Amino acid sequence: MGRLAFLVIFFTLLFFTTGSIGLTQDTSSWTILVYMEADNNLEGDAIADMLEMEMAGSSDNVNILVQIDRATGYSQADGDWTDARRYYVQRNPNAKTIEDLVAQKRDEPDSLTIYSPVLEELGETNNGDPQTLIDFALWGANNYPADKYALIMWNHGGTWVAGFGGDESTPEKDALTMPEIDSALDTITTSIGQKFEFIGFDACLMGQLETFTLLAPYAHYASGAEELEPAFGWYYTPVIEQLISDPAMNGADLGTAIVENYMAFYGEIMPEITGRPFWMEYDHSVVDLQNMAEVESSIIAFTDFAQANADAILPVTSDARNNVQFFGGSTPDASDPLSSVDIIHFMELLQSLSEDDSVDGAAQNVIDAINNLIVTSAASEGLANANGMAVFFPRNASKASIHDNDVRYSSELDYMQGWNTFLESFFDSAK
Repeated sequence: MGRLAFLVIFFTLLFFTTGSIGLTQDTSSWTILVYMEADNNLEGDAIADMLEMEMAGSSDNVNILVQIDRATGYSQADGDWTDARRYYVQRNPNAKTIEDLVAQKRDEPDSLTIYSPVLEELGETNNGDPQTLIDFALWGANNYPADKYALIMWNHGGTWVAGFGGDESTPEKDALTMPEIDSALDTITTSIGQKFEFIGFDACLMGQLETFTLLAPYAHYASGAEELEPAFGWYYTPVIEQLISDPAMNGADLGTAIVENYMAFYGEIMPEITGRPFWMEYDHSVVDLQNMAEVESSIIAFTDFAQANADAILPVTSDARNNVQFFGGSTPDASDPLSSVDIIHFMELLQSLSEDDSVDGAAQNVIDAINNLIVTSAASEGLANANGMAVFFPRNASKASIHDNDVRYSSELDYMQGWNTFLESFFDSAK
């Protein structure tokens, strides 16, 4: 072997085993794992979010890792590759401003180019297979060890009903179901020997009691939106900059930064860029999963109360449900397949509609427990009754049976037995 060939091999190995973009390094404060399922119509948005991350990049104390799988036919950006790739996000010294990036995405979307080097090319992957998520998370944790880990789930979201994702390289556009997410997170946290400090959904409609209850054994804090998310999703640049500036932040701090910058992006930055108010309603919240047991207990107590005091509570339940803040559709009929409503607003309506003080107390216990869970929550003006957490609540038994959601709820979400018992009591009383 000649000296030149030896040096090429040596420095190639060095590149992949040391340094800020290597596959092995000392323990950092944070490793952020971004599971970016873009094998669908969101692939152009994924590239734009990668460029947002590159405006800040990683640091010695904060590793930003992205696994992104792209689709065919939606975006020709960055050379129009369509497989799955892994990146260590580096700061782009020539990065555009967010204003320029928004304009570029609008006017020249195919010119978007990722700056960070590719660490691995994985070929085509099924992002709806929990093993794909497991492999990415364990690869990241093993090669970029940290005191705290965050997992960001980036894609479409459809509440527990439709799950997370939608991989168009598969015949059924495979998505991760709640049981599959549960299984994956159990394997990951068991393997790394600790909970995630933070799990966030940069996806529509995942800010649900069903989602947060599932996450509680696997993370300290979590975030999600009750309503649909705009295609641009989170505003990553300032969030990463804040984390790099203060790597001692915990999951509550990180989640709060996500919420505040998300709201500022659509409430201030986008209107300034476009010259008009942002056209969609939007919200986001972060919760302290360490307080989930209190919420579960309050739901069970509320259900027990409803069954023991059916004459007091069930007559006003229909009116409360018919007037509650709903999500995922512009009309009640359009929202029925998901049947996702704000749980605090529902309890508040019960209080206002009932003349029985005992109903007021039972509902208030749930409200207090959920408010104690929520670290911070914000919503645009048109979502005045979005309080930070939704729940599955069909309008009647017929709506509950859409796509066999009632059967699935019992079988796939057995941890929601308390709320499901209340739903069944409500449906029985309405017959």
